[in-house]
Amino acid sequence: MARQASKSDLVVDVDGIGRFVFARRTMRDKFGIRGAYAALTSANYDAEGNTADIGALAFCTINHLLVSAPAGFSLEVLDPDADEEKLTKVFLALREQEGSFRKEPAPGVQGGREEPGAEL
Repeated sequence: MARQASKSDLVVDVDGIGRFVFARRTMRDKFGIRGAYAALTSANYDAEGNTADIGALAFCTINHLLVSAPAGFSLEVLDPDADEEKLTKVFLALREQEGSFRKEPAPGVQGGREEPGAEL
């Protein structure tokens, strides 16, 4: 079920797929996505504790944050063999959009933005 629209929603245009609207991620969302990923994959993490299945992470993230999708796009009818690349493309476009409004660290401060998909 799609989330209710909000003024803080993100509009994400994905080349070849269409326009998506996603809720802006909150800490509650971050933890909800983690829980959904763990349940969906039976806690499939690598040795460092990172998500080991980008398709499952993409599915959980899109499912959790989706407000609206282009006509004909539905997570429930994606072909598991043919559409994982499409799912990942939407996920990476969302992560890029989310990263575009995060502030860069002040000069001399260690750290910075994480790579898309590095964080739930």
